[in-house]
Amino acid sequence: MKLAFATPEHTALYVEPASGRLAALVTDGDRREGLSFAVLHKFFLLDWAGKNVRDAVAILSALGVLVVTLYGFALLLRTRR
Repeated sequence: MKLAFATPEHTALYVEPASGRLAALVTDGDRREGLSFAVLHKFFLLDWAGKNVRDAVAILSALGVLVVTLYGFALLLRTRR
């Protein structure tokens, strides 16, 4: 169950109906963080290209990060000699 309040941060409380416990407290900042996670971290900007293309771009990005990390580690080892 969602309870929305007219606060400057548009606070919303999500309550678990079975137990009556607070499941989440969400503000505008939380919504922005969730959107940035979905768009940037999960590559949802590429939904128009399809899941296979989005997954390929995510894999290539992860491999690129790995290559840069290994290159930086090699440079670190080289400068310590």
